[in-house]
Amino acid sequence: MHRAGGINMNLNNIISERLRDSKLEPSLRERYNIALKKEFSDDLPNCGLFIDDTFYGDDAIDYEKGIRLFRGKKWTEVDFDYLYEEYVQFLMLNDDGFIYYLPSFLLYFYDLKHFALEYYLYFMDKLELGLNESKATYNAGRRRQDYSGFNKLSHEQSKLVAIFLVNTANLLPDGYMEKTQAQRALTNYWGNFLIF
Repeated sequence: MHRAGGINMNLNNIISERLRDSKLEPSLRERYNIALKKEFSDDLPNCGLFIDDTFYGDDAIDYEKGIRLFRGKKWTEVDFDYLYEEYVQFLMLNDDGFIYYLPSFLLYFYDLKHFALEYYLYFMDKLELGLNESKATYNAGRRRQDYSGFNKLSHEQSKLVAIFLVNTANLLPDGYMEKTQAQRALTNYWGNFLIF
């Protein structure tokens, strides 16, 4: 009986240690953040990150609100909660800016609790249609997308985008356009990075 009690004590200790260790493990979102920080540099690039300011009137105000979100900030410093205080109509980022700030978008929208923000829709459009959507061309009424912007990401960076899209496609409630967009984006391009 003494020996059985000793075994029970060992099992209880093992179970207690496992529980303690599990509480120290990072959440799925924290693990994703670690992976993003490993794969994406936070050094601000020397190139311009915003579309040219050619706006006036209300559009100029929208432009200023849009770039205020990013100006002078590393991707790790962007706080998209700003979008709950100010309505921002467009991304206002050029292709280089979108690619630099891509990990901040991925992290913020990863757990899907902010998917009701209109900005999420703009972001998903870019992932579905190509990173340099501005170069889309039309031929005989059909849109042809230029996917060369995807080449600006490494294989591991692209895999993190694919993981984001799988999360969106699987966990976003049915009936949301962004769920279908994520599925199309995975089928058309990003899903290739999940294979390797």
